[in-house]
Amino acid sequence: MGGASQERAIRYFTLLSILGNTRQAREMMDRGEEYRNFVLGGTVSNLLTKTVGLNTLRSTLSKVTSAFKKLKHYYIVEQGSAEYPVLLTQIHNPPRFLFLKGDVSLLKQPIVSIVGTRNASDLGRWRAGKLAALLSRRGIVVASGLAKGIDAAAHHGTLLAQGRTIAVLGTPLNQAYPKENAELQDQIAIEGLLVSQFAPSMAVKRYNFPQRNATMSGISVATVVIEAGETSGALIQADYAIKQGRIVFIPQSAVDNDNLQWPKKFLARSPNAFKFRTIEEVDNVLATTLKTFGRSVSSVRVTQVSE
Repeated sequence: MGGASQERAIRYFTLLSILGNTRQAREMMDRGEEYRNFVLGGTVSNLLTKTVGLNTLRSTLSKVTSAFKKLKHYYIVEQGSAEYPVLLTQIHNPPRFLFLKGDVSLLKQPIVSIVGTRNASDLGRWRAGKLAALLSRRGIVVASGLAKGIDAAAHHGTLLAQGRTIAVLGTPLNQAYPKENAELQDQIAIEGLLVSQFAPSMAVKRYNFPQRNATMSGISVATVVIEAGETSGALIQADYAIKQGRIVFIPQSAVDNDNLQWPKKFLARSPNAFKFRTIEEVDNVLATTLKTFGRSVSSVRVTQVSE
């Protein structure tokens, strides 16, 4: 969507910039009438002026607007619109806006996330790429987080198999992290889809990435953790997936690794956690899962914000 959604997004992220990108701030904006009226219609109440300061509001609004103008060839999808991913509406506290670049129809197709450690072994990267290719050939869209290691291998494996991949970013669309994956990010924007919940006016913060993991799990019917240590950020996504009622797949090789405790903990914790050896085992679970969630395929057309 463009136009009105972009104006609302600019006002929303203006307030978020002033109040801080925290869960408390987002919930406060949802509850406060003065915040809602500003976001929805640009109304500046006396209470809002008293709370954030008129000069601060004006200067921040100008900066956010300028940042938005620098972002080219993108889409904005707003929560509550027909274009917003159906599965994402089912999670707790989904992002108000998504910034998209590429083939937005991929969000209406069945998605499986492949995640894992940044410090991946050669075998781990091979497994990620191989699984991504196999899923792609079965009509599954593969999502990952564009990090080095397992994420990058999953994206590359999908593209090499001529499949479709989604990169869910922990940065705004106009930034790349890590820098070494900037070329891959550009390729995915052309051949797949980039998704970010972070406005072009926002700085990259450490806490962006767990927020990104919640969103990536939220658009996916399942998450596969290919290779991860006990403190890997990939386990944050696995935790979100369990809380969101989604499937978590764990390779048998991780379960059999005596140095790892997390695979056994996840398997004991939830009936939605599955171990697997073969793609056929993944297929069998996904078949049931896709019937439950549906494919969410839609013919809704999303209008690009800028040409």
